Amino acid sequence: MVLLNGRGRLSAPSHPAPARREPPADCTPPTFDLYAKLTYNHGMTSITTEPVRSSRLNMRLTPEQRQTIDMAASLKGSSITQWAIDHLVTDARRDIEEETVTRLPSKAFDEFLKALDKPMPQAARDLIDMDPDWL
Repeated sequence: MVLLNGRGRLSAPSHPAPARREPPADCTPPTFDLYAKLTYNHGMTSITTEPVRSSRLNMRLTPEQRQTIDMAASLKGSSITQWAIDHLVTDARRDIEEETVTRLPSKAFDEFLKALDKPMPQAARDLIDMDPDWL
């Protein structure tokens, strides 16, 4: 067993590791997906992983809107630019998901799959075969 101390360095545990027990033969051990962002730049010069911000977005605001945004950014301890980017991107992603993702309960999804497996009705085939009037 290896531990990281407060400075990110490896150290030995202060107590021995418990004895390992073997799982029963008919038991599948659980699996876990772990994700972490680890940076290795201690004592090194600054390394940036963010893309260069080269695109601009200009907005006109009323004085009241600007005052509200200034106060919100200040209360969060963030710059106005960073606060605006965080909120705009979050809201943009939410709006995109709302318009492009359809969520169905399991029962409705199963019914949807069954409907897809059925043959196409003759009226739908006739409609597809028609030449459009606008061409």
